[in-house]
Amino acid sequence: MLIKRIRSKLAYLLIEPYDLEIVQKSNFNITLKKLLRNREFFFIQVGAHDGVRFDDLYQKITHENTHGIVIEPLAKYYRRLVMNYEDYPDILPLNLALHPRDKEVEIYHVDTDKTVQLEPWSAGLGSIDKEHHKKTNIPQEYMSSTKVHALSFMELVKQYKVKKVDLLQIDVEGFDFEILKMIDFSSIKPKLIKYEYVNLEEKIQQESFQLLKANGYRVYIENNDAIGVLNDDT
Repeated sequence: MLIKRIRSKLAYLLIEPYDLEIVQKSNFNITLKKLLRNREFFFIQVGAHDGVRFDDLYQKITHENTHGIVIEPLAKYYRRLVMNYEDYPDILPLNLALHPRDKEVEIYHVDTDKTVQLEPWSAGLGSIDKEHHKKTNIPQEYMSSTKVHALSFMELVKQYKVKKVDLLQIDVEGFDFEILKMIDFSSIKPKLIKYEYVNLEEKIQQESFQLLKANGYRVYIENNDAIGVLNDDT
């Protein structure tokens, strides 16, 4: 138990330099808190990085008896992800990407040996979009690419025998809507969905909102994310 607390503390220390704001009163946090009361809570995080940097989900779910899958395609960050979740055997880290068709995809990212020369957030810019780094003015010479294994979302659900999803959280640098489109809402319907919408073109943003609303979700904007909350009567 002492080792577990020490590891959790070390993970939280990794978060502090990024000055992340934890919004206490939000539709996301209110709904998540309710869902976490369920001892069978299950979540999927797509684009988990190392599990502790760039978002505060780790802080919330590791205080509860949760089950889930955390996905990171880049090996360096996946190894850290495994380490950060090794005291939580009901949370499964996976080293892969999600894609609707391809079984292997190219992830374009800042060279992991060069991230120290850039702002810390640059480590989280891995994307299927070869041009994504230009949105943040990262020079081409800092970029690299890695081929990774891929599954579709529904293949993931089938392969890992996922029966229900309470939370689906997505942060995949502009590919978020493609993840949403992979979901067969007639067979599985996450109760709460959070995805980074700011990297989507305005037309795609609207299409993502419409997709969720058509499947019974109320949609909110919180900072850089869109939040879909499944209607209680759905």
